[in-house]
Amino acid sequence: MFHTVNYSLFKIGLFPLIRIPLLIPFFQPHWPCFKKKKSSENRVSDLPVVEGNTKRLPSPGITAFVIIYLFVQVSLPFRNLTYGGDPSWSEVGHYYLWRMMLRDKDAYVKFFFNPADAEKLLEASDLRPNIGKTHVQKMVKNPHMILQYVHALDDTFQEMGINDVEIRATAIVSLNGRPYQLIIDPEVDLTKAGLPAV
Repeated sequence: MFHTVNYSLFKIGLFPLIRIPLLIPFFQPHWPCFKKKKSSENRVSDLPVVEGNTKRLPSPGITAFVIIYLFVQVSLPFRNLTYGGDPSWSEVGHYYLWRMMLRDKDAYVKFFFNPADAEKLLEASDLRPNIGKTHVQKMVKNPHMILQYVHALDDTFQEMGINDVEIRATAIVSLNGRPYQLIIDPEVDLTKAGLPAV
């Protein structure tokens, strides 16, 4: 019920639908079975008891792996503190954070080409980098993805033999219902901007 409500109320993708079948291991062991008549050969109490040493320490390799794994899982979400800024806004360091459903972003982006007929050439040649609807919905909210897409467009223009095309973008985002704000300077030629290292 919880995951069904989450799926219908929140925009969190397939997570609730995936979690529903993964609940099965948490049910009682006899859950999928119907009641049967108990027979003496099926009772656990009739099984022979084997005594032995139950204390067995894991190997040093397994212990080291578990310690390193736990260290990474605990420390990785704090890396955004080294970047500065709000990861909900800039998306820098947002992945692998202990954040879920803390933000809702509405966004809009419009690209401007100089020369203006470059976009018409791109559409006529059918060489525009294709991205699906889901990718577009993610891209318009993330300035780094917008920059990556502009670089892909620039590569396409260069393959067509068209150099020195300037691409600017007006990208506005509303975070958690606040007024829309620019996330990219509309005066900057994004083909000249370097891709971020984060």
